Amino acid sequence: MDVKQMTYILTIAQEGGISKAAAKLFITQSALDQQLLKLEHELGTRLFFRSRSSFALTEAGRVYVEYARRMLELKNEAYRIIHDIADRRRGTLSLAFAPERGMEMYPRFYQSYPEVTVPPREISVRRQLEMLAGDELDLGFISRPEGEVPGLTCVPLLREEFLLITPRSHPLAARAAP
Repeated sequence: MDVKQMTYILTIAQEGGISKAAAKLFITQSALDQQLLKLEHELGTRLFFRSRSSFALTEAGRVYVEYARRMLELKNEAYRIIHDIADRRRGTLSLAFAPERGMEMYPRFYQSYPEVTVPPREISVRRQLEMLAGDELDLGFISRPEGEVPGLTCVPLLREEFLLITPRSHPLAARAAP
């Protein structure tokens, strides 16, 4: 399947005929008609029922249009990903850290991804989970929540050691390791 041909057939189907499709594509009607006939010859079947006033998809035409749409969507997705890689991951990322835990991580992120704009935000764990569930936030960095979080994927990034610090006179101080 040729990308240009797919675009032509999708436009004919969308516009309901050669004249409107040719005008939208900025090509002549005869050039568009030749492309359609060439493709139908290659496939061995008609893609449209033709009348003077409109074109309607045949069963084969419906199959072609469905797959052409999907293929063009995949092509566009691949191009977006490749452009992100080539452009050194430019864009804006909606990212949040739990209060008092994340601001020290921002400089490291900016060094790795200088072209990505990340407005620094510290948001409570509960609010981050709500925002993630509502697609208001791209990524959240939190301490591990209790149990499963429906609709969200949690990926452990690191484990931390927490220390209990007390005055020497506190009853728990006697349990301290030497």
